[in-house]
Amino acid sequence: MEKINFNKITSALKAMQEIEEEQKKPDTIEESTNWKGTDHISLTRFAAKQGFGLQLTQNKRMGDEKFRVGAHISMPMKDVPKLLKALQKVMKADPKAQLGDDD
Repeated sequence: MEKINFNKITSALKAMQEIEEEQKKPDTIEESTNWKGTDHISLTRFAAKQGFGLQLTQNKRMGDEKFRVGAHISMPMKDVPKLLKALQKVMKADPKAQLGDDD
């Protein structure tokens, strides 16, 4: 009579369970959507591990700036409301102000 190797059976069962669990996970979404921004900035919403992200891309230089076109930043969508608040503060700030709220 052949001896049963329970360690091999247990390892095989664990491997099968791991494969089954991996197959139950939803597929990763790898896509993006482009949105109109301004003449200078384009917006792209993209799928990320923790939801969606937002990428801002520079399309056009302002005047004779030396920045390269195509420069971009990426951020989680959850930070967009904070960014909007900060942008509103900048827009409402006194034009003669010498310091911002981060100085």
